[in-house]
Amino acid sequence: MDSPSAERNKEAIWSVLSAVVRTSTISSTTTDYGKKANSDKKGGDTNKKDELIPYKVLEIAAGTGVHTHYFTSQLINNYERLDVSWYPTDPNELCRRSIQDRTRNASSEFVRASIKPAVALTLNDDGILEEVTRGSEYSSEDGEAEASPQDLIGEFDLITCINMIHISPWEATVGLMKVASTYLTENGALYCYGPYKVEGTAVQSNMNFDVSLKARDPSWGVRNVEDIIELARMNGLSLDRTVEMPANNLSLIFRKNLG
Repeated sequence: MDSPSAERNKEAIWSVLSAVVRTSTISSTTTDYGKKANSDKKGGDTNKKDELIPYKVLEIAAGTGVHTHYFTSQLINNYERLDVSWYPTDPNELCRRSIQDRTRNASSEFVRASIKPAVALTLNDDGILEEVTRGSEYSSEDGEAEASPQDLIGEFDLITCINMIHISPWEATVGLMKVASTYLTENGALYCYGPYKVEGTAVQSNMNFDVSLKARDPSWGVRNVEDIIELARMNGLSLDRTVEMPANNLSLIFRKNLG
């Protein structure tokens, strides 16, 4: 599956995400991480050992996997000290298949090893659905075994949510903030991208977009950025910064226990 919009915005988003990663890895150098042979990951000199920093990313609403593959590749190519584990999720089976196809066809063995099997994840206002989380068997329509939310183990240094908030019920955003509050490491980052209103308004194209979204589904719509920030605050997340993006979008970066 292709995603022209993801292809268009991936570089602009990475320019912001890379700064988030730099900040996170600098702050984490005082943490006691386990040692691992550099050759295990890079295939280098077996006598050379470095400390690698485990870096776990949870991708909410990953879509076709364009961002999954591109961001994982950028992390591996630009941050050699990171031991990257990328966990893509999406409720749509066709999207999960696309992610798996992209991963299998990746030219880099390090990218293939770093991207974990796509998980069928649905959010509601309680966070991850309890009955889904506790489920033990998952299979696609063709019977192929799939990863489950039980495979999302431990804490995450970064959670990304790109172009989901406006095309899902508000309860999904409530769940997103609860997931971030629960599963982010201390000072971990939540990255949200998409169109937003500021003080109830936006450029005319986004206001028109809001009308069209609500016509498709009354529970959808371009959200007020102030509501997102307040919801994050209620879940122990503080707004780190806002970045204006191309095509009238915004990047919102939240930190857990900031300050």
